[in-house]
Amino acid sequence: MLVPALICDSVFLAMSDALFDSATARARLVFSSKQLRSAGRLAQLAQSVFLAKFGAMFSETIELRGHIIDSLTLPKVLDQIVTRGATFNIIEFKIGQKRVDPSLARIEISAPSRAELDELIQRLREQGAEVNRPDSRAG
Repeated sequence: MLVPALICDSVFLAMSDALFDSATARARLVFSSKQLRSAGRLAQLAQSVFLAKFGAMFSETIELRGHIIDSLTLPKVLDQIVTRGATFNIIEFKIGQKRVDPSLARIEISAPSRAELDELIQRLREQGAEVNRPDSRAG
C-alpha cells in the first residue's frame, strides 16, 4: 500500500534535518518494513528536492569522454545520479560528428550531503567519469 509512503513523504518534506531522524524512528513503530522502504525512497527524493530548492547542496562536476552515447555510458550515469537522489545539470555536451569522433559531456552533480555525493562520484568513476576539481593546492 503506497498511501502511508505518500503521507510519510509529505511529512518528511516539511521537516528540518533535525526532525527528520526522529520522525524516521517513530515511523518504524507504525509502518511495516516494506512500507518504510518505499517511504524511505520517497523521503530521500523529497529531501533532495527540498534541499535543492531551499537548502545547501554539495556539488561536483564530472566529465564523460569517448563513445558515451552508443556505449550507453551517458544514460547509465544519468540514471545513477537520479536513482541516488541527486540532481544534475548538463553544462556542456559535444557529440562527435563522425562514428570515430569522441563525444564529451560535462555534468554538474548536486547531492544533499557530502557523503552521498562522494559515494555517487565513486560509482560514476567506476563507469568512466572523471571529476573536475579546481586545484585548491595551487597558490
